[in-house]
Amino acid sequence: MVADLPNIRAFSAMLAKLHHDSMTDPKAPKEFGYEVMTHEGSMYQDIRWRKTWEELYSRRFQSFVDQELASQGPSEEVEKLVQGLREKVIPRLLRPLNTHGRKLRPVALHGDIWCGNIATNAVTGEPVYFDPAVFWGHNECK
Repeated sequence: MVADLPNIRAFSAMLAKLHHDSMTDPKAPKEFGYEVMTHEGSMYQDIRWRKTWEELYSRRFQSFVDQELASQGPSEEVEKLVQGLREKVIPRLLRPLNTHGRKLRPVALHGDIWCGNIATNAVTGEPVYFDPAVFWGHNECK
């Protein structure tokens, strides 16, 4: 791998194929999450496999809150707000996405794209994208 930025057309085509294939692959996971812990910046994401997007989103959100509380110290106010969000807001917004015959299918998600996580394969000249924040989630997340 070389640090040179890849050809933008080739990179865009590769990323479009990744997105398309994750939506159409019959072997894609049926659950939301990932098999290993991933990171969003310096924070880990609790993305252990979950049956529903609501469950994964709530758990992933809680993992960020837990890290914030560990870093900044306990806060009754934050804990009360988070409890309301997890018990009321998240279910009211996300649960209806799986009702009335609708069924969310997990798709491959990734974090941001920047010059620090793209490169060029030194042998083939093809674009390379590496990201520590991947998981299977809702197609409109991020």
